[in-house]
Amino acid sequence: MAFQIKPAMVTVVIPTYKTVPEHYESLSLERIFDVLANYPITFAVPNSLNLDWYKTFCLSKNREAVFERFDDKNFDGIEGYNGLLLSPAFYRRFFAYKYMLICQLDVFLFSDELASWCNRNYDYIGAPWPYSGWILEVQQKTKDFILHRQPSVVHPFLRFGWKFRSRFLSQSLRVGNGGLSLRKVKKLHEICQTSEDALREWPYNEDLFFSVYAPLRFRRYNVPSWEVAAGFSVDNAPGLFYSDLNGKKPFGCHAWYRDSGPYEGNLKFWQPVIEQVDPAFLSVK
Repeated sequence: MAFQIKPAMVTVVIPTYKTVPEHYESLSLERIFDVLANYPITFAVPNSLNLDWYKTFCLSKNREAVFERFDDKNFDGIEGYNGLLLSPAFYRRFFAYKYMLICQLDVFLFSDELASWCNRNYDYIGAPWPYSGWILEVQQKTKDFILHRQPSVVHPFLRFGWKFRSRFLSQSLRVGNGGLSLRKVKKLHEICQTSEDALREWPYNEDLFFSVYAPLRFRRYNVPSWEVAAGFSVDNAPGLFYSDLNGKKPFGCHAWYRDSGPYEGNLKFWQPVIEQVDPAFLSVK
């Protein structure tokens, strides 16, 4: 009688393409290793990347790590990265795990809540985006995209009147940013494999696919409310979401040191919050 091996709970997946990370990136990496000391680490890297710096770093932390190599084109800009994270082949590499935690190197983790979040059984969770014009536009265009392609298989909300439920859906379909995101490996593999035709025409980033398209297209797809997701991670507009947490820090935040475009003011906001947790963190040279 054959027995199926139960997958391990989670691995921390760190995408990187630089031979040597920049200063703030190395600080983020230190923090990831320190906070998530009890979990396996996997670096997702280009085929051509020299790994000397990362191997030396792992030795300095007395940690082992797995290095999963992918085609260089997947790290050549955002389009290549989207292609990687929307590929069934990417998720097949991680079938040994039930979940993966994507941790880009602009993430700060406040405390180890990873097992707790895994036990909530969500298929996907990331920092919520603010309820604003751009996300409303993405939601509307995604609805049109699905109805045009496969009108018979969409979420009942679309078939029974988007207009009257648009505010409910708009508030819900914004969870969330993929830079710090927990993903159920086999579920996302199934979704990507089922959606290969649609993915050839998908016009947005990979995290919008899992946040907006997938909840509308697949009825058995479990994502949290934006209120719950804010306790997992905060991305842009940190003041807006952090205030909703009533002083409790999220599991982590994304883009903590970025300070332009939608992330303008992030570093100024997060610096005093981070110093409460680790006063020496930003003084490391």
